[in-house]
Amino acid sequence: MRTKEEWLEMWHLSGEDGEKAWAEKQRMNGNEVASNHYVRDDYKPYQSMVTGEFIEGRKAHREHLRRHNLVEAADIKPSMPVPKKDNLKEQIAREVYNKLRY
Repeated sequence: MRTKEEWLEMWHLSGEDGEKAWAEKQRMNGNEVASNHYVRDDYKPYQSMVTGEFIEGRKAHREHLRRHNLVEAADIKPSMPVPKKDNLKEQIAREVYNKLRY
């Protein structure tokens, strides 16, 4: 974690504006934001692609997934490896070469 002086220098802040920004950063990192509660909306009714039945609500959705051994698409890990950013130039050059090659 950066010190106050390092953070102000990094963002080129000073004086009253810097103090306000630092105080806001401290408030955001403190317990005030973490203590705010958030209520998520319930799922809108939808028709199952597996059984055709209508699923109404979050609980019914979870039970349907469990009953039919399904997972949400967001929970599936990508099968292709994510390219590393350190050799991005090499990857781009290789793709361009492959496209231009006859």
